[in-house]
Order: sequence, then C-alpha cells, then structure tokens
Amino acid sequence: MPISLQSLFNLEGRQAVVTGGTSGIGKMIATGLLSAGATVLITGRDQTKGKKAAADLSGFGACNFLAADLSDDKAVASLATRLESLVPRLSILVNNAGISEAALPDKDLSSQWDQVLHLNQKTPFMLSRLLSPLLKSNASSEAPAHIINISSIASRVASAMGAHAYCSSKAGIDHLTRTLAHELSPDHVLVNAIAPGTFPSEMSAWMLEDETISTQLLAQIPVKRFGRTEDIAALAIMIASNAYLTGTTIPIDGGLSLR
Repeated sequence: MPISLQSLFNLEGRQAVVTGGTSGIGKMIATGLLSAGATVLITGRDQTKGKKAAADLSGFGACNFLAADLSDDKAVASLATRLESLVPRLSILVNNAGISEAALPDKDLSSQWDQVLHLNQKTPFMLSRLLSPLLKSNASSEAPAHIINISSIASRVASAMGAHAYCSSKAGIDHLTRTLAHELSPDHVLVNAIAPGTFPSEMSAWMLEDETISTQLLAQIPVKRFGRTEDIAALAIMIASNAYLTGTTIPIDGGLSLR
C-alpha cells in the first residue's frame, strides 16, 4: 500500500495542549501543530498576553488559551481538571512551561533551585501523570497519544553561564522522559523530548541582545545560525505523528552539542 507524505504528518483530528505556549519555543511548536491540522490549546500565566497569542496562532488553525500558573501544585491539579472537561480527546501534551535562574528576581540560591526544579521538572511529571488517563483513553497502536517534554542542550553541554538549577532540571527531564516512556508506552502513549539549542525566546533574549555573547554563541554553532520557528515546528510534527519513537531526547541545536 503506497504511503502518502501528507498522511504521514497529518495531525487533523488531534487535540494538543502546549504549556507555556504564549511565546518562544512553545508558540513555535503550537504553530507547527496547528499547521499540520491539530487543534491547539495553549496555557500561560498572563491573560492578556495569552489571548493575543491565541489570536495570532488562530491564523494557522483552531487555537484557544487557558490561563494557568503552573509553578503552583494546586494550579497544576486545577488545570488537569479543567482540561478533562474542555479537551475530552487529548492526543498531544507538550510540557514546555519553564524558567531559568536569570528570570527570577529572588537571588537566594535555595529559593531559585526550588522554583526552577518545581516548574521545569515537577510540573511536567505531575501534569503527565494527571492527564495520562485522558491520553490513554484516546490512544491506540495505530494512533498513539504523545507527551513531548521540552529539554535543552543545557542538559548535556556544560555551560559557564552559571544556570546550575536550569541545567540540572533539564537533565532530569531527559531521564523523566525515559521513565515515563517505560511506564506509558505499553498503553500507546509515547513519550519523547526535544532539546533545543539557541532559539529566540524570552528566556534567551538577554543573550541574543548582547552582541558579544550572541557572537560567541554563533561561533560555536556549526550551521552558523540560530534556530527558527520552522526548525522546531517540523520536529514537533514528526514526533507527534505515528513515528515508532519513545523514550528519546532529540537535540535540535544546529550541531552545538557536538563540541
């Protein structure tokens, strides 16, 4: 039976949730999933920013916004409950919401570690666990459901920039991805992670806006450019298709992690 390229990457009929989808990598991934035919719900803390992002993304397909501060356990549980009623056929969960020390006004090291590991590592686990029944109920061998965790090349490449909690949290996400894959794949919920290099986002803005740092970063990337929306959108579409892939973290960094 001939295989159609369009059918391989067609996400029509799939419902996706992208946490932290109002900007940066989350918004790029939402763009890709929408372009492939999925219906997407993005989450974020800022109501005004979220509604604007959903309106922008609606140019690519059906997109809605739900406000949620995922740094709080009760808010995570509340989001899962709301999603169970709003998204009865969840196919794709993208755990993208995250933070680094650089974005925290509190410079107390202990507090920074607690906040970074909570949002970057605990929240993806809790949301995956709470939503796994919904993902399982819409999954089959022919049409698996997907959890896509957002890691970082910082999980595997040592940095001199001092983001110790962030790097550690992303290394933890890589192993959490393998652990969840081992647990959920028999129920046709495939779990993989994407490890981006340098993409334009609020988290990387301080580096890209500094000409010295930006030039140094670019010199380390073999393909000699930073990531673009279409780069990470294409990878997300591939993972969210029926690819025979689980428990894997895929770097998308222009070769930066080769060093």
